[in-house]
Formats: sequence, structure tokens, C-alpha cells
Amino acid sequence: SARCGGYRHSVIMIMSAGHYDHIVIGAGISGSSSAYQMAKRGAKVLLLEKVKMPNILYKSEEMEDTKFLNKIINSFDETLGSVYEGQDFHVKFAYLNMGASITGYFDPSGGVLTAYNTLRAVQNLALQHGAQIVDGFNVEDIASLPNLVQVFGNGGEMYTAKSVVLCPGPWAGNLLEKVGVRLPLQPTKVPIYDWKARYFLPNTPDKNPVIDTVPGKKNVVIAVGFSGIGFKLGPMTGTMVADLAMGIKPRQEVEQLSMRRFNKKSNL
Repeated sequence: SARCGGYRHSVIMIMSAGHYDHIVIGAGISGSSSAYQMAKRGAKVLLLEKVKMPNILYKSEEMEDTKFLNKIINSFDETLGSVYEGQDFHVKFAYLNMGASITGYFDPSGGVLTAYNTLRAVQNLALQHGAQIVDGFNVEDIASLPNLVQVFGNGGEMYTAKSVVLCPGPWAGNLLEKVGVRLPLQPTKVPIYDWKARYFLPNTPDKNPVIDTVPGKKNVVIAVGFSGIGFKLGPMTGTMVADLAMGIKPRQEVEQLSMRRFNKKSNL
């Protein structure tokens, strides 16, 4: 057998499938938002997704969805609303059983964005700015070199870039171990009320995500452990990740979102 950049293979020769400024692994909302933000800044970006994504992307009839979401991303204007606390909440929303010490904010201009269509629109925004998306790609190894990262997968393909971003969702453990990171993540099954299914959330002990560079590997960025709040944080996550991956900020500045807070419990 032979070894190339940390990737063992016995028969298949490793050939580069392309070089990019940045590679993002995981096309959920965090990964797609990160790819969009970096492509918007003029970087050559590749977004890799393990699952095949049929019947999404590239369709002109979806442009209205993209325009609509673009307005949301770029105009978070304040809106008039009302705050209801305790008994006032229960009087106003008598059909909700949420406990005695609840506080709610009612936004009369609010609405509902379906997760699937929102994700598709963000991915289309990334494509419009020149990003490339490859689905059905199973990442098998990642090598971090001083000025280069190599991503291996699908039994012999390799992509290279200046940096790699890992946004793997609830099953992050195996992928993080490939870059020498262990975090106290616990996938937790929860009900999702608009589906007849249950979903696994990647919980951290303090319920805050990790958005940071890996110590000793400045060209590896991770965004994991969102504990159920990842979708609403998509635009913010994409901006933070882009700053880290593009070297604008060397490490996460917000302590509650950094890897540092787990130093005593993690083997980094």
C-alpha cells in the first residue's frame, strides 16, 4: 500500500480533482451560508455534501426564492412587536402550554420559512457567486499541510485548497477526528413538528456552537454543535466562518463560541 497526504490506498492512484481557495464540507445551512459568504467575497469555493441532493439547484424558476431570501439576509430591519410575560403570555396565547415563567415576543410581520426552500435558496446564492457544489461525496480523509489542505474521498478523488471548513452536523465526531479534534458533542433525538420524523441535534454541554479554527491548523475551521439553533444563525455563522477561513481573523474572538472553553475536557 501507499500513503499520500495522510490517505492510505492500495490500488487507486490519487489524482487531484481540482484546486480551490476554500473547501466547505457539509451543505447544511452553516456550510451553505459559509460557501455563499466566501464566494460573495470573490473566493473560489467548493461545497462538498455526502448526501445526493436531487431536484435542487440550477433552476431558473427558483430565482424568485433566491431574491426573496437575499432581501432577508441583507435587511434585518427592526420591526414593531409586543413582549408578553408570565400571565400575560398565557392570556394572549391560551392554546400554548409553555410553563409559568415564559416570555414571548409577538412579531405581527413575521412568517415561516421552510427549511428546504431556504437552504436551496442559499445554495443558489452561492452558485450565482461562482461556488461549485459536489454532492454524493464521501470524505475519507483530510490532510492539513502548512500552506495547503487535501480532502480525499470517493475511493480515490482528491481536492486541494488553501483552507477547509467542516460543517458536518450532528455526526461530527468521525470527521473532526480526521483533523485531530475531539469535542464533547452528543447527538440528541428531538421531534420536528412539521415532519413526521425525529431529528438529531448536535448538543454541546453549554448549548453553544463551536465556530473556530483548529489549534495548530490555521487552515482548518469548524462550525459544529449548534444544539438546535443552527438554522436561525446561518447568516451569522457564514460570516464568522468566512472571516476565519480567509485569515481575516485568526481565532474565534467570542469566548462562548470558541474551542478554548473545552480545553480542560477535550483532547485537541
